[in-house]
Amino acid sequence: MPDPETLARFTESWVQSEGLPILRKSYAGLWDDIKTFGGPPEAWFAGFRAKGKQVVTAGEVAFERSLRAALAVAFPGQVAVWGEELGDEADVQDKTIAAIDPVDGTASMLASLVWPGAYGFGISVGWMRAGAFWGGQVFVLSGARGQLDITQTWRGFAGGPTTCNGQAVDPPGPDAGPLYCTAPEVMFTEGADQRAFWALERAASEVVTDQNCAGILRAAQEGATAAEADLTIHDVAALVPLLRGASMVVTRFDGAPLEPTGPGDMYTLHTAHAALHAEQQAQMRTARADGDLYIPGSSSLFRRAAAPHARKFGP
Repeated sequence: MPDPETLARFTESWVQSEGLPILRKSYAGLWDDIKTFGGPPEAWFAGFRAKGKQVVTAGEVAFERSLRAALAVAFPGQVAVWGEELGDEADVQDKTIAAIDPVDGTASMLASLVWPGAYGFGISVGWMRAGAFWGGQVFVLSGARGQLDITQTWRGFAGGPTTCNGQAVDPPGPDAGPLYCTAPEVMFTEGADQRAFWALERAASEVVTDQNCAGILRAAQEGATAAEADLTIHDVAALVPLLRGASMVVTRFDGAPLEPTGPGDMYTLHTAHAALHAEQQAQMRTARADGDLYIPGSSSLFRRAAAPHARKFGP
């Protein structure tokens, strides 16, 4: 089987030389549509394939198709692909599994055409072996007015450190500051889960939304907290090893172990600095059991704003 360095170097090279140009071409075309029509035209959405709460651009499909072909040539018979856009291979026996999400945060990518700098999204490639999360690579993207660029390159494999742009990620101690969650009002709708989320929110300095993988990894840089739900294997496969390699504890939202259970399953996530995670889980358990817990209407669980509550992040 290919070693971590070989896989990482291959993926980074391919994304820069082949994958990013595919996404750039698609992104520039969407910007041309906005300039032509003065805003997102109705015809825009005809080119997207609906997938539950998500949309998919033609560029993402082309990206995944091309990466699948490149992996088959570079690692014949050694790598199976589980892809967000084109499906999951059934034959994974004795193979490394690549879980690909061409753009984690498609809706945020589209919104960045209108609100540059306010949304987070990125390319996600996770690696699994022997039924466990094994490695992760994320390429955080920044888009504005038809221009798409990589601002951060994350890499991490089991047993080693997580790096961002070649530098080891070492969070500066526990920070109960920001809580990162892409869409609280969509992800946490059941009473007990809402109460548990509120336990995190009321202890946080702010809730930062609409950031997807970029926000979760920002939490690792800050030693902060992130909570997510409604995730697929393609969303979490890269994040779990990256978070673990950055001294973060990562579990399901209810505190259960987070390991792959199957390509069609849905996942939740709670990650925090090791010094915070257990305490937060205890607070969440107490909140879950308190059926009379009051959640104010100002909570992000009830947000309906069109524009994101997010900070602009540099590289």
